[in-house]
Amino acid sequence: MKKKLLFSSIFFFIILFQIWCHPHIFIEPGITVRQSDSGITGFGIQWTWDKKWSYGVLQNCDLNSDGFFTDEETDLVFRDFFIELRDFDFFTKIIINGKGRKIERIEDFNVSLNKDQQVVYRFFIPLLFDLENEAEILIIFNDDDLTAAFLQKTPRLRTPGPGRIIDKKTGRYDHFGIKTEFTVERD
Repeated sequence: MKKKLLFSSIFFFIILFQIWCHPHIFIEPGITVRQSDSGITGFGIQWTWDKKWSYGVLQNCDLNSDGFFTDEETDLVFRDFFIELRDFDFFTKIIINGKGRKIERIEDFNVSLNKDQQVVYRFFIPLLFDLENEAEILIIFNDDDLTAAFLQKTPRLRTPGPGRIIDKKTGRYDHFGIKTEFTVERD
């Protein structure tokens, strides 16, 4: 009887944990590798948020309800719905040639609405890296707290500049994250 009660209790808490620990927000990522003549200057990131999150951002930050974000409204989104993600490394890990790179700052934050009325964040992560021949890059989008999930679609990946992308692979990371591995090869 005690074993049955113990088993039932464990089963109950496992189910409760799974119900409680699941994402409530969904993000579709995109990546742009920015380059100069000498190498990689950083990564442009685009996050398209689900309609639920988008609705909250619109209700709280589109002050004039026109579907566009003024500079003042963009600052409000940045302050109230973005910058606190720095405590979670902006849900982003960047590894170049096997070495993790710390995200020191974010630049050029912008917010807009797409045709489906979903909020889109665009921002730039500056990371200087000299590119002599090629660089193996791994970018991981993941929320360790399981509040946000990154859609398992292949992220849009672009690289304007002198290098080109080869050997691109995308897959699941942890439970609800996504990882994209690729090589930037110098032309």
